[in-house]
Amino acid sequence: MTRYRHMVLTPDAYTPAVVRNRSNGTSNWTSGTPWQVHTRYHVRDMWDQVTPDFQRRKNSGDIVINSMESIVHDVTVNPFHLWVGYGTNGRQRSDSGVGAISVKWPLYTVVPDDLVQDAITEAVTTARANLAAPDFAGITAIAELKETLDLLKSPLAYLHRKTTRYAHRVKRARERHRRRAEYLQAFEAREAERARKWLKHKKSMSGFEPRQPPQWSRTFNRDPNRDPELLKTISSLWLTYRYGIMPLVYSVQDAMKAAAQAEVKVRQTGRGQVEKQHSLTEEMRLPVDGYNGYQYGTTNVYSSEIRVRGFCIGEYVTSFSQAFGLQLSDIPVAIWEGVPLSFVADWFLNVGEFLGALTTDLRANVLGCGVTVEVTTTVTCTSYLAVQSGFVNFGDQTGKQVYTGTSTHKYRARKSILDIGLVARVEMNAQRYADAAALIHQRLTRKKV
Repeated sequence: MTRYRHMVLTPDAYTPAVVRNRSNGTSNWTSGTPWQVHTRYHVRDMWDQVTPDFQRRKNSGDIVINSMESIVHDVTVNPFHLWVGYGTNGRQRSDSGVGAISVKWPLYTVVPDDLVQDAITEAVTTARANLAAPDFAGITAIAELKETLDLLKSPLAYLHRKTTRYAHRVKRARERHRRRAEYLQAFEAREAERARKWLKHKKSMSGFEPRQPPQWSRTFNRDPNRDPELLKTISSLWLTYRYGIMPLVYSVQDAMKAAAQAEVKVRQTGRGQVEKQHSLTEEMRLPVDGYNGYQYGTTNVYSSEIRVRGFCIGEYVTSFSQAFGLQLSDIPVAIWEGVPLSFVADWFLNVGEFLGALTTDLRANVLGCGVTVEVTTTVTCTSYLAVQSGFVNFGDQTGKQVYTGTSTHKYRARKSILDIGLVARVEMNAQRYADAAALIHQRLTRKKV
């Protein structure tokens, strides 16, 4: 049975509006038919499903997912005042009730259905993949072992090479310093002997020009610490930290957690959350009113936020094979994780989560699955007024906010394994941009990661 409720959250408001005309700038105004502008609208409509014996089934441990839909509209209208005349003393027209032009209604329908459906698919896929997931992915760790060792190999070899090279350079620099010191000492002794002989022969130092030691002996230039592989190794070090050291630390933590698990029956909820945004701008214009000399319109800007929360409830028995990811259901994900750079593909396509969601029923007894979808759309309408040649705008109201509205559409629905799927996405952040730069550099320099 479906129950419907309509709630007025704020009393409606109305503002009198009227169109006035006069034949010239000094005659009396002639009022048109006045009406009421609906300036406030704030309601909630709600549909929910009533399940017989819901409380009894809940108390007995059954999972009951009731469908629900709720729509909240909150709209405020600011009447637009227009006053245009044919010259200062010509005919004039005044309108105090002009509003927004062609606002999409309900507001949430501005969001494409495909965008919402992709968010639902991704949230359901993530929720099912997270249900009964192992604490330590043993098969995956084995599959990634070679890639992890390759990540560690390059920077460790670099550090060993740099240490050996630095010690050798220090030894060479000290030897060069000793030889130059000996040369300078001998050079100074020769100059002193030459000056002594000059004085003995000339009886005066007039005209004696001391000689300077060669330029090479007056500087101490150690070999510059340059390494053409330095930039490559920085990339390797970063990738080693992100995909070698940190996964190793997490693996140890997960293994300790898995080892502490007892063999018990547990009920768990796997969750997945997806957020998306959508925007749309429309320029709406009424036909030109040639007689009164103006064209009116609005710029309607829509901004939407889509939030989808998926949940999957199930029961399973914890065991060594389950905790350490050594079950048959863990093999598909392990094979994918063993593919080189599969983690990069997961940034743009949820392959890993999709494979995990496919095997959920092998890991656990799924009791129920569903999503809660919330689409919040806001619209702002700004006035536009273009006055034709020969006419006068007596009160320029262009750029005024004449209409604002917010609509929240929220609903809950049951889902199943048929609702999972592959979804294109772009999940990037500062760390992943750094990862991408390091990977691109490694590939351009043709150096194995």
